[in-house]
Amino acid sequence: TRTTRKRSEKMVRLRPSQVYRNGAIIAAGFLLLFILYSFLAPGADPTSPGGIKSAQPPKHSSKHLFLTIDKNRMDTRFEHLAPKRIFLWTPIFRSFDGPTVSDCPGLENRCIFDHDRSRLAAADAVLFHGMDLVDTGLPPPESRTRKQRYVFMTMEAPTNTFVSYPAHPERSLLPNDYFNWTMTPLFSSDVIFKYGGFWLSAKEAELKGFKIDSHAIDASFITDKIPSVFALISNCATPSKREEALKALNRHFNVTVAGACATTPEMKTLCPKYPASCDEEISKYAFFFAGENTACRDYVSEKYWSRKQLPTIPIVLRRADYANVNLPSQSVIALDDFESPEAMGKYLRDLVKDKAAYAEHFSWRRGGWTIAPWNTEGYRNGYCRLCERLWEEEQEEKVIHDVKGWYERESACDDGSFVKNWLGIDRMTNL
Repeated sequence: TRTTRKRSEKMVRLRPSQVYRNGAIIAAGFLLLFILYSFLAPGADPTSPGGIKSAQPPKHSSKHLFLTIDKNRMDTRFEHLAPKRIFLWTPIFRSFDGPTVSDCPGLENRCIFDHDRSRLAAADAVLFHGMDLVDTGLPPPESRTRKQRYVFMTMEAPTNTFVSYPAHPERSLLPNDYFNWTMTPLFSSDVIFKYGGFWLSAKEAELKGFKIDSHAIDASFITDKIPSVFALISNCATPSKREEALKALNRHFNVTVAGACATTPEMKTLCPKYPASCDEEISKYAFFFAGENTACRDYVSEKYWSRKQLPTIPIVLRRADYANVNLPSQSVIALDDFESPEAMGKYLRDLVKDKAAYAEHFSWRRGGWTIAPWNTEGYRNGYCRLCERLWEEEQEEKVIHDVKGWYERESACDDGSFVKNWLGIDRMTNL
């Protein structure tokens, strides 16, 4: 027919270049869709029975291309990216079971922990616990990749961290220019790993929108106290010489020593090593001693944190060591608040006699202070902070020249000189 003939003539007149151009446009469209899917779709690696992605991803895989982008700009894509891998080269206090990010709001499942050495090459961070490093040594140099962060970790003071290290082969255990990050109680660490939480004034907490937890104590609980400092001591010869400070203080105000360093069988067994009800005993006393074995900057252990809720006043060694911890100033009494044991003894005697003055040391509990919500953003600690740091974009390339020297210098630990000066040189003949 005439109509059919016209259509055929039009098809004949279609130039080959037009066909090629249209075909190229269609192919480019499919290629663009494939590239977008590769970038935005969740990774599809095979997984191991333990739920850890394979350590041998396909070459040229694009699943990690977004990992350096700020999660706040990634919206929902953040949840689809492969988690960061934290590899435990050493156990932590002889166990691989502790680390978790399950209590990190906003980071749950964003980091995974592994200690299968066949997957070492896939790690984003490799964690070395200082006290366990003595038993494991270091990984072979050829196993290290450029993207990995080697992290030196300890929650202990330098003296305890390095106590089992050989006298000279420290170079082989802690070689220079080896570790990238530190993870310690020091606030100057790359990753802070401290005991306890972060104290905030009520005003700071309100500005951040935090709920203010109550630390109030019934007034009846701070009356009729035994006028003594309760000291649960199991280490009788410490680097800080705290035992000598307590002996001197005892000449001017009663100190009750329990635990292994007590002088009577009854007091030695008063509080077992892991007391379930010793808090009740401690609460009977006007004061309890929370001085550390080693007095170091930022090192505040469970001696304070596990008993912060008790209706008694903690006594510590050097107030400056607690400066960054931001303790409510009246919540502790420090030895270095006084020029001598005599001056401190007089203050404590007067304090237990003046009920109003004693109660004033608990005034901070009346809504003035709180602790930041556990591991919330801005107040991450330990493994949560490490995970958060691994997700930061544009990370600084750094290496620590001498990690042992850095930790000892930054900690500024006391070698007993503080107690020596506090007591006076002539009283140190037994030290």
